[in-house]
Amino acid sequence: MRAGSVIAVCVVGLATPACFDATVGDAVLACEATSDCPEPLFCDGGRCRRGTSGDTTPPGVVGGSARLDANVIRPGASTSLVFTATEALSETPRFSGDDLGFRDVGSDGDGLAVDVTAGNFASEGRRDISVVLVDVAGNASDELFVATLFIDTTPPVVQSSVVPELVAPGAPITMDVEANEAISTATFTLTPAFGAAVEVPGAVADATASCGNCAVFDASATAVGVSVLLVDLAGNDSTTDLGSIAIFGTP
Repeated sequence: MRAGSVIAVCVVGLATPACFDATVGDAVLACEATSDCPEPLFCDGGRCRRGTSGDTTPPGVVGGSARLDANVIRPGASTSLVFTATEALSETPRFSGDDLGFRDVGSDGDGLAVDVTAGNFASEGRRDISVVLVDVAGNASDELFVATLFIDTTPPVVQSSVVPELVAPGAPITMDVEANEAISTATFTLTPAFGAAVEVPGAVADATASCGNCAVFDASATAVGVSVLLVDLAGNDSTTDLGSIAIFGTP
């Protein structure tokens, strides 16, 4: 064994154990002949490897095992990708994807995990994530598709809203809005002409948000201005003025 060689780190807890060193990259025992390798390793391509010298099949990704914690993010944001390899690995998986960064490759209860970060100036659109895997026999895969990530740079827009023009004193105010995309949260703000503003979280379902009993005002409020803050799945937000509600008794 050559002086200064590095022993690969084996990540435990995987369905198929992976041996690699994320810092060194493809750290394994160096060798020139089979006698340089401790059993049951064999010498292949200058490295001591596990398995059998007759293994010529490259590793793959177990179908259906790949998942992203979030498949829509905005520039500068991160998500986690997890997948399972079909066999043990000897080198750090090599990831690629336009405008994407990959770090902290490690183990997860269900397989390999990596943090995926969108570039700060990444443009909006789809990004396919690929990976190259190398098994313990030294077989390298082609670039394997793993998952699709969408980068969203556009705040949500209110397409329609239902806001009453007139509400009797003491009656609850009900409102609904529909956005142009799925939203994660909505906050309605009701600001009376006289009195403190009231913020109310809305009930969200896909691209709609509603406020069934937002607030109750007495006649002294006179009128109530209404706006809504929408946050989409990527974290982009926008505030939209929904107009004003008159608070007067009805004849």
